[in-house]
Amino acid sequence: MPRGEFFRNVIRGACRGMGIAATGVRERDLFRSAAEKLDFPGATIKSNIEDLRHSAGRPWTADQKNAAVAGFLVLGHK
Repeated sequence: MPRGEFFRNVIRGACRGMGIAATGVRERDLFRSAAEKLDFPGATIKSNIEDLRHSAGRPWTADQKNAAVAGFLVLGHK
């Protein structure tokens, strides 16, 4: 089992057990998926995430950026 897959499977299983929809997106595919599903250019999404950094303050690492993009995907899902 690939590194980290155990925890992802546990979260998916817990969500499934509670009737919560869960979708996995690879980190390397996150911005591309967001651009496709939200119908925005990837550069626009990256720019908006960078703008969030200024208002959110520190810490604002790759984890926070990815979580924000994932949140946009969930909220903007059609």
